[in-house]
Amino acid sequence: MTASVAASGARRTTVRRAPALAAALLACVLPLAGCSDADSLGRVHHDDSGKGGPLSASSGTGGVSIQAPKTVPWYGSFGSFVLCARYPGNRISLRDIEYEADVEPLEVRTYLRTVRKSQIAFGDDGSRTAETSGFVSALGRPPKFDDLDGQAVGTFTSKINGHLITQSCEDAADQANGYTELLFVMKFGKEGGHVPRASINYVSDKGPADSGQYILDLKWAMTGCGTKIPIPGDKTTQDYCQVQG
Repeated sequence: MTASVAASGARRTTVRRAPALAAALLACVLPLAGCSDADSLGRVHHDDSGKGGPLSASSGTGGVSIQAPKTVPWYGSFGSFVLCARYPGNRISLRDIEYEADVEPLEVRTYLRTVRKSQIAFGDDGSRTAETSGFVSALGRPPKFDDLDGQAVGTFTSKINGHLITQSCEDAADQANGYTELLFVMKFGKEGGHVPRASINYVSDKGPADSGQYILDLKWAMTGCGTKIPIPGDKTTQDYCQVQG
């Protein structure tokens, strides 16, 4: 794996999916920009605030930490990035996923989880059951997660490049409908890992970019607790890992 050093001093790498579903970690040399900025290649950068780009990952700002189990190494998965098209009739083609790490996990892989409408089940309270709903974080990796009631429903693929997103955000917001969820699956050692941000590279036939190319910045921190966590000055990791560790 090669890596470049960002201006902040954090190591930045790129996760790219080969056709054979193997993950190659390559260097990322493009800085993450603010909302609706275009880089030298004409790609429009935007966040998930509803401005600037055709793709939404249904993400917010902040982050989540997973407490380390006793067995090392271990896997933690981060989700709830439900992918959908903001513009009706839009066809979005994913390209690759990038992430930036302050404390590098042993391994980072990305998956797409597709849950069909026919697979959705509801509990007595009227909400989706744990195994059919999206999840913020869970111990384990696809398709079985330790924190869920059973094996997670849906199909999983690590082939990102070329995957089409056509479901509208209005349709994806309906709990009775199926959805496509982006998952980050990380392997952690005793030091843990901290990924404060990631981004999705994609192309779209609608939107403000003349080139049709976009980068959606995900401002959601994903952390596996360990000896190098919490990160000094990072409230998310301090509030959870320090208290629970």
